Amino acid sequence: MTDEKTSGDLRAFLRYYSGVMPKSGLEKITGVNQKQLWHYCAGKRTPRRETLLKIQERIVCFADELKAAAMRLS
Repeated sequence: MTDEKTSGDLRAFLRYYSGVMPKSGLEKITGVNQKQLWHYCAGKRTPRRETLLKIQERIVCFADELKAAAMRLS
C-alpha cells in the first residue's frame, strides 16, 4: 500500500468518525493531537509513514478492546 493511498484512507476514516465521536476521542485513540488530525483530514498535511503506522496500530488496539468488551456483554 502506498503512502498516498494510506493517507487517503486515513482522511476517509477521520471524516467518517468525526461525525460519530468527538475530536478529543479520536485524539485519545490515535495518540495524535486533534489539530494535527484535522490537518490530515483536510489534506493540508500528509502524515509521515511512522505516524500512519502509529495511528493504524492504535486503531487496531481500540477495535480489539471493543471486541473484547462486546464479548463480555454477550
